[in-house]
Amino acid sequence: MRCSEANTLLDRQITEIEVLRGKPRDGGRFNAWERETRIIIARIFGEKSPHIATFENIRYSPGVSRAGGGRDYEEERTYWNKGCNEADAFLKVLKDEIERDRRFGSYQPKARSEEVDAEAKITLLWLARHLPASFVFIAVGALISAFLLGIQAGQIEWVQKLFEK
Repeated sequence: MRCSEANTLLDRQITEIEVLRGKPRDGGRFNAWERETRIIIARIFGEKSPHIATFENIRYSPGVSRAGGGRDYEEERTYWNKGCNEADAFLKVLKDEIERDRRFGSYQPKARSEEVDAEAKITLLWLARHLPASFVFIAVGALISAFLLGIQAGQIEWVQKLFEK
């Protein structure tokens, strides 16, 4: 997923927070927004990302009932607004993280399946797609260095005698 696509998806969820915040808590619409936001975070950062747990731990309600059965609508509204503010801030932080990583070249879109199939063959094409370019340059440099060192070592007299047998 490109940075622009990720930012567009997060912007849409941030915009939806404003719609949700302005209305009484609507279970169906909120649940759909929350589920969709979780899926978006997983698509951008991967299923095992700690961002998912952080998002899921945002509280939008007090979570406890009062003795005597009465509801404190003011307290519920306070938690609702606090949760919406926290979700809004968190999604903006995720956007900033994507932008920062893009600028410094470390943004790596996550594949749909992060685990490698045991039957999958690791080919040069697979390596090119899954390894950072810096690693490839280091590995190629080390290989060339080892080859040149071998040529130089082969010209030493005692090494030549060692391999004559």
